[in-house]
Parts: sequence; structure tokens; C-alpha cells
Amino acid sequence: EFAYLDKYTLRIDDTYQREDEKDLIRKIVAEGWDMVRAGYLLANERSSGEIAIVDGQQRLRSARELGEPEILVMLVSGMSVIEEAELYCDINEDRKPLNALQRFKGAYASEKPWAKAIHEIVRSYGAGIAKVDGTKGPQLIAITALREIYARGGDIELRSTLDVIYEAFGIISRDTTHANFLRGVHLMICRHPDLDRHRLAKKIAEHGMISLKTRAAAMDRGSANARGFYLVMIDEYNHRLPAKRQIDPKLRS
Repeated sequence: EFAYLDKYTLRIDDTYQREDEKDLIRKIVAEGWDMVRAGYLLANERSSGEIAIVDGQQRLRSARELGEPEILVMLVSGMSVIEEAELYCDINEDRKPLNALQRFKGAYASEKPWAKAIHEIVRSYGAGIAKVDGTKGPQLIAITALREIYARGGDIELRSTLDVIYEAFGIISRDTTHANFLRGVHLMICRHPDLDRHRLAKKIAEHGMISLKTRAAAMDRGSANARGFYLVMIDEYNHRLPAKRQIDPKLRS
């Protein structure tokens, strides 16, 4: 059903909604409120009685800032928070694609198994994921790389990758988990399952992220991609090792 609701009766659930788009809000505010152009918002009346906005939070924030007393809402009822989050993701993928962190936030709120598994693994290292775990403590943003590693090797390969990084730096954080560095470490582990991971961690620690990134960039015209990190780590791993213990790079097209 459609209803005109007081804008302050609507709740914005930050567990799955994206953050404020301040440029869009400023644009709407500058142009003034137009009910026809704004259209209706979509909201769900929960079993608790609260009404949660599912689609239209930027318009809602703009209406609040402009002092509009009421706003047109298409009101449904009975959806769970998980169903809200799933519908929110579906709507925004069709209209304005979410970025990787926003998609992860929605997937985690809607209890997708892969999102819950990645989150649990990251949390086991004392870190969190941006947009999901607030701002306290180390926050990871390389969600696409984490998801790729998990999709290819599941729990075992993601934990093995993070184990090496944790041993090298003593922390899992945004600074120690750059996306292509994560991918490079994962290449070392999945292409060379018998390598000495303690030696790999030691070599990473000795050279540090800045040096590794600079050398990786030099490998491919200034782009520190996963292949560059992989080749640099191969070189450092083999340094001063007897020939029979060295590993050869496994490059694929």
C-alpha cells in the first residue's frame, strides 16, 4: 500500500544500507524537493512495529534536511531483515551498482555463507572489514581479493594466505593486505604447496611492504600487480638457497 509518512518514523538500517552520498543529497537539496521527481520510497513494516527504509535513503535524508513534513512511501510488511538486505542489493545492482565493500555489507547482512565465512576468518586475526565492523581496530578494504582467494581455495587457502602475512607483519590490517599483495602471496601458496612458509614470511618481513611494492611495480611498467609481487617473492625466497631447494616461477597466460 502507499502512504504519506512522517519522515522521522522511517528507520535507516546501517547494517546493510550504503553510506550517505553527500554529493547527491546536496544536489537534491539545492534543487528543492519535487514529489513527482522524487517518487515513492520503499519501506518495510517489521514485526517490531518499526518501519525500515529499503530503497530511497538518500531521498529520505534530503527530505529531512529540507524540512519536508511527509514523504510518499510504498509500505510492505512482514519481511525479515535478511529479506530487506537481499531486496536492497537486487534493486541497487539494477539501478546503481554497489562497490565491492557495499556488496559485501549487503551480503553479510543477508547472511550469505561466503560473506559470513570471510568475515569470520578476518575476525579471527583481530581485524574487521570496512563498512561492516565500524571504525575501531584494523579494517580491511581489499574485499574483492579476499573473495577471489576464498572462491578459489576456500577456508584453507584464505587462512594460509593471511597466516603468512600475519607472521610477517604481526597484524592483519589495511596496510598489510593490499589487494595485489594478497593475490601475490596466494599465488606463492597455491602454486608452490611445498614451499617453506616461515621462510616466505621472514623474507616479506625483511623487505617490508614499500620495498616489495616498488620492486613489483618495476616488474610491469609501474603497475604493482599480483604477478609482480609473485615474481619478487620468488626472487627473495630463492636468494642464497641451494639450487635444489629453490622454486621456479609458474607463469600462466
